[in-house]
Parts: sequence; structure tokens; C-alpha cells
Amino acid sequence: MVSKESLGRTIKTKRLARNMTMDTLAKRANITRATLSAIENGTGNYSIDTLLVVLGAIDLDIDLESIDNLEIPRKRAKRLNTKLDKDINRWLIMTIEQYCSFINKSSSEVYPKMVEKNVAAFLEEEYEMLHSMSTPTMNDYISTMMRD
Repeated sequence: MVSKESLGRTIKTKRLARNMTMDTLAKRANITRATLSAIENGTGNYSIDTLLVVLGAIDLDIDLESIDNLEIPRKRAKRLNTKLDKDINRWLIMTIEQYCSFINKSSSEVYPKMVEKNVAAFLEEEYEMLHSMSTPTMNDYISTMMRD
């Protein structure tokens, strides 16, 4: 399991290794410099969507399950820390990881595109209908949505 602080240090190290300024990465991720600073310092409030866009902007691939318990809110969350919310979050992470494996790409590469196409939000909103689908069926379903 990774902590917010160690994740932030990893992001900063990767950014510096790429000779990127905070302003450059913040602009690439479409966030403020202050938000990037909070992420790199392991403090502040930011959404999982924001974190994943930052990871994608520096091509940093991490296991999404390792950040599941960081208590980073999802931008579209309507519930706070309920069992259902945690179940949805775990299912969403598992579904995204399985889809990434299916198409042989990293989650940091795929997730920003899922957010851009509103696929991640749709999966979350339709959890009750979708969570009982088999993995192959879900992968085909997501592939169709990603093409549109």
C-alpha cells in the first residue's frame, strides 16, 4: 500500500527526472500549481480523477488498487465513505484494471481517456446495472464506449 506522501514524492521525482517544472506539469494536467503542490506534498484535497490525470501527464503507471485506501475523493461521489461507496470504488478500480489488461495498456494511459469520454462516470453511475456483468462482457462494453 502506498501513502499520499510517498505517492507525491514519486510524482515529484518523475517530474524532475523529466526536467519538468511544476507549472509545465500543472498546465499539461489542466490543474493549478497549488493542486500539483498539494499532490506532491501528500496534502490537500484533490480527486482521484485529478491524481490519475497527473499520473497520465507524466507517464507514471501505478497499481490503482494501491491507492484505493488513500481516502482521495472521487469528483462525482454522491456518498461519503459508505460501504456502498467503497464497493463501487473497488469495483470501478477492478473493472478499469481488467480492461487495461484486456487491451494491454497501462491504467495511467487509459483512465484519462475514460474520463474524457465520460466512461468512468458512466460506469460509476450505472454500478447497480453493470457490476454483475462478466469480465469479457464488460470489456466488450467498455471497448464500445471508448470507440464512440
